[in-house]
Amino acid sequence: MHRGNFCKHRFCPMCAWRKARKDALELSLMMQDIKISYDKAFIFLTLTTPNVVAERLGDEIKS
Repeated sequence: MHRGNFCKHRFCPMCAWRKARKDALELSLMMQDIKISYDKAFIFLTLTTPNVVAERLGDEIKS
C-alpha cells in the first residue's frame, strides 16, 4: 500500500484487523525471544470456578 488514511477506531473493521495483525506479530516476536533467551515453553491454561452468589464473590476471589 502506498498511502492509507485509517480512522484508528477500535470498532472499525479495517482498523481493528490491521491492529490485530500488528499485535499478533509483536506477540509472536516476544514469545520467540523469550523461548530462545530463557529456554521457556508456553502453555494455554484456563482456570474455572463454580458460579457463586454476589454476597460470596469477595470470599471466593480471596480463596
